[in-house]
Formats: sequence, structure tokens, C-alpha cells
Amino acid sequence: MQHIKWHFGDFIFAPHLQLLLRKHAHTEYRQRLSAAEAAILDQLLAHCGQLCDKDNLTTIAWQGRPVSAQSLPVAIATLRKYLDSGEHGLEIKNIPRKGYLIEIDSELREELIPETQTSPAEMAPQDNPLPVPVTFGVAKWVKYLAANNIANNIFVAGCALLLLLTVYFFYSVWIPVSCQQAGEGYICSVSDKQTHTGAKPLPGNNQVIFISGESSVTVNIQEKTK
Repeated sequence: MQHIKWHFGDFIFAPHLQLLLRKHAHTEYRQRLSAAEAAILDQLLAHCGQLCDKDNLTTIAWQGRPVSAQSLPVAIATLRKYLDSGEHGLEIKNIPRKGYLIEIDSELREELIPETQTSPAEMAPQDNPLPVPVTFGVAKWVKYLAANNIANNIFVAGCALLLLLTVYFFYSVWIPVSCQQAGEGYICSVSDKQTHTGAKPLPGNNQVIFISGESSVTVNIQEKTK
């Protein structure tokens, strides 16, 4: 079984792979098309310079399935973005209430290739999608970040750093204290790296002694509650 490749300008289009390639400035960009988009572009190229009826395009693209009236215009708009329609001598024109046609100033060449000669590289997932033309800097950066997944990586790294800082904070400020009754009061020891080596003082009536290392503080409960 033979397949077709279309060559025009900087583009190579393989309908059977739904793959649009563009070689620009020594870089090859790849863009996977939907089945409907690939069928529409193939039909327009096969009738280059001729009007393609909108109803016929809809039938070919969606194989007779009922779709919204906006499905065809949306698919055409997407193809225009991928092809930089209106620039470089290539344009997809709309003929109101009739259909669409594609005009190409450069040579349009059809190449027949056997199925066995399909390049494995063409079957690989896209790694360099075709750049979509934008007219202002903010949109360009948004599309660049989305394409390279940078925003997601920054978000994940930020969450991980925040989690580590939270764990470190609670670990560093949480001080265990153990209390036990001694005589008529209580002795509370603060857990730290230093250990109290001397004799522990004996609390008086209604007193609490806090011990941390070699230091101790006596608190009168009655004075605190007044």
C-alpha cells in the first residue's frame, strides 16, 4: 500500500501519520494533527487553488458523523496557525457560504511512498511542536513555558521546598518536656543535648522546678495563678 507525502515551502505533510513537519533555521519542528485536521489539509492540498465545498470537507473530515457547525471553522483556524497562513506565500482562504481553498506560491509536490518506507522517526511522539505565531510577548512566553513544562516543574519544586522547610521548623522548635511529682511540688525536665549532672533541687509546696542542662528555674504556682 502506498502513502502520500506533500512537499510545499518549508513544510512536509504526511496525511497517513497525521504529521506536519517544518524545517526552519536548521531546526525541524513536528506537529501532530487530529484526524479531522489531517483529512482537511490533505483535501485542500489535493485540490490546491480550487474551492473545496464546506459540506464535503465536513463529511471527509468527520466521516459523516454529525458535528457542530463550528467544527470545520475551528479546524481551519488551527491549520492556519500551524501553517502561518497569510505569510510566506501560503494562505487558506474562506469563500463565504461556500467553502475553503488553499493557495501556495511555492512548488507543491506530491511524493508516493511505500508503507514499508515509513520512517521510524516519523512515528515517534512529537518533541518539537510547530511554533504557533503570536503577536505579543506575554502570550509567547506562556506558550513557551507550557510547551517545555517549566511551570509545572517550578511548582513541584516549590511545594517540595515548602514541605522540607515546614518539617525542619517543627523539628527545630518543638521541645519535649517531661514532668514528675517530687515532694510537695513537681520537677519538669526539658529534653536537650545537655544533661543535668548535679543533685536535683527539691521543690517546695506548690512549686514547679524547670531543669534544662545545668540551669533550673523555680516557679511558684500560687503566684502564677493570682
